[in-house]
Amino acid sequence: MTVWVPIDDPEQNSLRVPTPPEEFVKTLPILTSPNEDLLEDRVLRKNQLMDKLKDGQLSSICRVVRDLTHYQRNSKLNDQEKSILERAVNSLLTEWTLSLGTTQHQAYQAMESMLQT
Repeated sequence: MTVWVPIDDPEQNSLRVPTPPEEFVKTLPILTSPNEDLLEDRVLRKNQLMDKLKDGQLSSICRVVRDLTHYQRNSKLNDQEKSILERAVNSLLTEWTLSLGTTQHQAYQAMESMLQT
């Protein structure tokens, strides 16, 4: 069994098991849904993204991946944003492979395809 344990906020109760396959599949359409606008100010934008990730839920991870991927199409990501996106993508892909039993490569290809639409 794999569990996700965020260490940023020890006060937060965010220990959870990976998302069950049927729930995971229901969450994936977030990647193809319209993005939410990110704030213009880089500090506020970072806080906005980190707030989304605080709950540790798959839906929040998908939203951050979707929104930052869309944002980088029009603007250059700063180092913090690149790091946030990389961690969110890695987290999404790891959970994808655990929940759906796919390879990392298959999960990545499917994610990229969804983000292109």
